[in-house]
Amino acid sequence: MELKKLHYAYNRESLPGYITDYFDGESYKAFKAKNNFTSPDDVVIALYVDGFVTQKKSKQELVFVHVLVLNYGPSIRYTDQYMFQIAVIAGKVKDLDSYLLPIVDEVKSLGERGLIVKKHNGEIIKSKVHMIASGDISQGIGLILGVAYVQ
Repeated sequence: MELKKLHYAYNRESLPGYITDYFDGESYKAFKAKNNFTSPDDVVIALYVDGFVTQKKSKQELVFVHVLVLNYGPSIRYTDQYMFQIAVIAGKVKDLDSYLLPIVDEVKSLGERGLIVKKHNGEIIKSKVHMIASGDISQGIGLILGVAYVQ
């Protein structure tokens, strides 16, 4: 059942003239046209970066690096079960790219080389992981490393 949930993005059909999901946008379509997202088992993630202060008068800043698995339908992808934080950076961040480059580079590697998952029943699933970057992330990272960037 869980694998069927992950196939939402692959099986979904866009309605011409309507943008109702990430998969209707021009950035996604251009990235897909470059032979990305070719298998129903490929994973599409969105990387969000957001910084904030912990209290109104505080100078303590935090930056969250947050991931959504976009393969899941919109009705469940935003629930706690299907999204996660991969980094929390404390303090004033002067060079956010230095924190993000290793993360983006690892995902890029999973998009090029792929990921092999062996299930308990012996079934082997081969997929690739692709990223759409958004939020406070530098557009330069997206362009340099070849990920789609959504403003």
